[in-house]
Amino acid sequence: MSRRAPGAWRDRTWRAQHRLAPLLFLLPFAGLFITFVGYPLARSIALSLRKSVGPELSIFVGLANYRFILRDLLFWLAVVNTAGFTLVYLLLQIPLSLGLAILLNSPRLRGRTIFRFAFFAPALVGPVFVAVIFSLLLAQRHGPVNRLIGTILPWVGTELNWTGDPRLAIPALILASLWLSVGYGMIYFLAALQAVDRELYEAARMDGAGPIGEFFHVTLPGIRPILGFLILVGAIAGFQLFELPYILFQGAGAGSRGLTIVMYLFQYGFEIGDIGYASAVGWILVAIGICLGGVVAGGIMTRRRSTKPAGWGSSAPISSPPVRAVVEINPTLDPAMEGTPSVPRGSSPPTSAPPARAGVEINPALHAPCRHRHPLRAFRPSFPSFLALLALFSLLPFFWLLCASFKRSEDFFASAFLPWTHPDRWTLGNYTALFREYPFGGWMINSLFLASLHTVLVVTLSSLGGFALAKYPFRFKRFFIGIMGVTMMIPSQVLLGSSQELMYQLGWIDRYAAIIVPGAVSVFGIFLFTQAMKSVPDELLQAARVDGCSELRVWWEMALPMVRPMIGAYALLSFMGSWNSFLWPQIILQDPAKYTLTIGLSNMVGLPEYQSPYGVLMAGTLLSILPVVVLFFALQRDFIAGLSSGAIKG
Repeated sequence: MSRRAPGAWRDRTWRAQHRLAPLLFLLPFAGLFITFVGYPLARSIALSLRKSVGPELSIFVGLANYRFILRDLLFWLAVVNTAGFTLVYLLLQIPLSLGLAILLNSPRLRGRTIFRFAFFAPALVGPVFVAVIFSLLLAQRHGPVNRLIGTILPWVGTELNWTGDPRLAIPALILASLWLSVGYGMIYFLAALQAVDRELYEAARMDGAGPIGEFFHVTLPGIRPILGFLILVGAIAGFQLFELPYILFQGAGAGSRGLTIVMYLFQYGFEIGDIGYASAVGWILVAIGICLGGVVAGGIMTRRRSTKPAGWGSSAPISSPPVRAVVEINPTLDPAMEGTPSVPRGSSPPTSAPPARAGVEINPALHAPCRHRHPLRAFRPSFPSFLALLALFSLLPFFWLLCASFKRSEDFFASAFLPWTHPDRWTLGNYTALFREYPFGGWMINSLFLASLHTVLVVTLSSLGGFALAKYPFRFKRFFIGIMGVTMMIPSQVLLGSSQELMYQLGWIDRYAAIIVPGAVSVFGIFLFTQAMKSVPDELLQAARVDGCSELRVWWEMALPMVRPMIGAYALLSFMGSWNSFLWPQIILQDPAKYTLTIGLSNMVGLPEYQSPYGVLMAGTLLSILPVVVLFFALQRDFIAGLSSGAIKG
């Protein structure tokens, strides 16, 4: 008995650790989730039934806020603007992203890495910096876009007011949004295309399918999950549009031009001060998001059920190539085979039968030549040139930004269309003025601190939670996953009013804790790491436990190294999200010394045209982009591999 006691004690200890491990792994995330998502969500419902009548006083009004919203013509104008923008944006963004992905997926393309970065570079910038760039590109008198239009179309002139004319506001938003997001969608489509089984294309060619048939019956079914995902994400992002119109049109109270639903919410909730009304607008946005999700999901499921079983007239993928029809036995090739009876399947051939190879013939009538015709074969010599032209168009705003950041103010107004002219008059004065006249160094340090700490916290908590959900059975696991899935469909704008109220109660207004701690909760990250952790072999984890590793060491030494690509990919996405964050820091931070780059640069936009520090603003925008670009180059291999292993398969 004395010999068995230590082993039994170790066994009981291991079982206790195995039962408690998922709860301990999920406890930090669950605590923050309940505090900063669950409570604000419930409080938001209560606030939507009240009306603010003072700084800290509100009265119960029931559904009056909802009735007033539905009767407000300005709200319906915001709905029309947002819906029109989203529709046109999706009709252009999805085909452009898919087309670029197909072009870059060509196996004979050289310089694929360079082209991939050229098209993805705008996605690294973020909506705030894109808005700053396009506010300069679309300037009414001295913007290069108007100069170019005036040169090509003289009768139009150079006085197009892109940010002031309601007829041009939505096209300006669409142009800026496409430049920002086409590369992002291209990366997802490219990862999905590389995951399609190449044997399906070989089978399709054996059946005589051309490039169009391959696309509709092999490529499209293979990328349908990611296609539905991007349509849903694009639709939700379109209805949550805020940063681009807010900066381009100089505030939420800029009138009807470019007014979106979230700008309408921000105007009433944080400029007028009616948090209850803003909460009601947020829940209407939730209803719109649920409807969009249902329509997209229903369309995907309907498409899957409507596939026909066979033939190129249906969308069913090819499962096996017709190889057996290629070879036939021709008895005339070998006289010894004449009169040889056929051998039934499953029986042995007679010993006197001649070698079968004497009767093998390729029948041209049964086997058409299999020629692989790439969709771009007709203009293959100009294919790299065409891609290079597109890449140049994608990188042109960066080149314009770089050249213009060295221009003096008087030279900029004289040659905004060609800022690279007169290099002998270039100067570093804009960069010195940026650090001398503005606290740009402080903005940079603040953004680096917040983004780095946010990335470490969110990756740690998400990997712990994903490991627990993927590798441990425990009670209420499905319930917990379902609750997180529901909250992931709720826009973050719904929580703005109630979260601000919570920050007042905690005393966190104008403190970085209000940005760092709630930002560590990422339901999207939990789901990504759950899918990635499922690929870790259970035998490897069990072997580590047998060797005496604790559950925490199993996660640290065994699981994390196996999902390194996902860590790199999600670290890059988290850093970019925090670096480009604008709305929540704009609400929380009040001390200019604590501003981030997005807030500081956005405050420099909106001055009268001849008083705007164009050169300084360009220099600041260029320096703000560099850290994200450097991080992308360091993690680009893990980023692509992480998308392929987690986001596509998940």
